[in-house]
Amino acid sequence: MEYKIAGDIARYTDYLINTAKLNVSICHLHRAFDRYLHILHPYNAHRTEFCRCIKTNPEAQQFCVQSQDKVLEKCRSGPFCGTCWAGVKEWVFPLREGDTMLGFISVTGFRSECGEEKLARAAKRYGIRRENLADKYSLLAGNMPGADELETLIAPLGYMFALLYRHTDRPHAEGANGIYRQIVDFLCSNFNRNITLPEIAEHCRYSASHVRHIFLQYSGCTIRQYLTDLRIRRAKEYLTNTSMRIGDIAYEVGFGDANYFTNVFKKVCKITPGAYRRSTAERFSYKRPV
Repeated sequence: MEYKIAGDIARYTDYLINTAKLNVSICHLHRAFDRYLHILHPYNAHRTEFCRCIKTNPEAQQFCVQSQDKVLEKCRSGPFCGTCWAGVKEWVFPLREGDTMLGFISVTGFRSECGEEKLARAAKRYGIRRENLADKYSLLAGNMPGADELETLIAPLGYMFALLYRHTDRPHAEGANGIYRQIVDFLCSNFNRNITLPEIAEHCRYSASHVRHIFLQYSGCTIRQYLTDLRIRRAKEYLTNTSMRIGDIAYEVGFGDANYFTNVFKKVCKITPGAYRRSTAERFSYKRPV
């Protein structure tokens, strides 16, 4: 039952990203959800080109992670709209079950009135070329949907997380293996490059066989299968939400060869990347953010 709910959360989040065209992130999740990390953790990162550019600096990325503590505390009193330290405007919605904070949902990717000023400070602080950041910032959306519309779209996620929390055996979940969290975090952060099992093992400071065993035990799939799933999932986002060439998407998500990407995509999705893009375009036309 619990894994069905976690899967429903993932599918609905995909809907919000690919159909409603929202940059949705699921952040600062309660440790009770550790056993579902392989399902939920891929949605922890912001997907905008601007945020990805900021996080090319490890210190800036770490600052973003640390800032989540303040965001979680602020949203205890309810949803709010604000601008992050780098100048991106976003709505934040709390996830809770009773008095227990389960995390928060961020709908981000919008330009703000003070964005240029914050962008300049971020570039100077972390040694990132201001011109490059400004170019990425211009791609952010200028118009933010209304609070009522966003709350209506996000509300089902809140209900599903509360239901998942109630169905989760917390005494066991709290003891989820720390190495599993390390593995999932490393895979989600590095899926778009050629990573090897020895590299993952070195990062986690465990043997390769132990890493392989722990990941299979908690996720029910191999590391190779999981990497393929992450790459195909992100490729679907690019195919649906951008006008990038298929070959460029292949390299962007970690496939070294465009033909190999097409073959894998067709094997997994039963349709070619081009046909997938055309099928989604018939329902949802791509619009460049204004």
